[in-house]
Amino acid sequence: SIEKILNKFNIKNSEVSFITKKLKERKLTNIYAGRELTIIVKNELKSKKNILVNIFYPISNTLSIEIRKNQEKFEIKENILQLYKKEIVVKNSIKNNLYKAAIDKKIEPNIIIEFARIYGFEIDFQRDIRKNDEFEIYYERFVDANNVVRDTGKILYASMKVNNREITLYNFKYNNQSG
Repeated sequence: SIEKILNKFNIKNSEVSFITKKLKERKLTNIYAGRELTIIVKNELKSKKNILVNIFYPISNTLSIEIRKNQEKFEIKENILQLYKKEIVVKNSIKNNLYKAAIDKKIEPNIIIEFARIYGFEIDFQRDIRKNDEFEIYYERFVDANNVVRDTGKILYASMKVNNREITLYNFKYNNQSG
């Protein structure tokens, strides 16, 4: 939790309490293991405690929190990241296994897993895949203003050429159902 992290950095108790309370009020306390936080502190010699100057951390792929001390008051700001949808097509031949062939083309792991899931009833990935089999994926990718991939969407089209047969799947909507 943010409270535990701030306590590890020996931040003044009054500041930790105030920040924790304000974040709870705004329902902004969710942080996840593995997310990187940026914390700037100033050492106060009298109390031997650190004073928080700035903390920045992501809550999700599109939302980050910045807490900044401005003349003895804290400002808590929610930064919403604007994402742009790109639809991309990636093709490759399988030399060793599907996962390696997809990673070589910089396909995100969650898309690879979804691709394998939708073909799970058609293909046994242990026995059916042969060297030089091919795949093609048309899917949504969400990037920020710097063209950095922040998230992925759904697979719109997928094709596999396995053992001289082509299996093509399309994303569809019918009567408010999609599949």
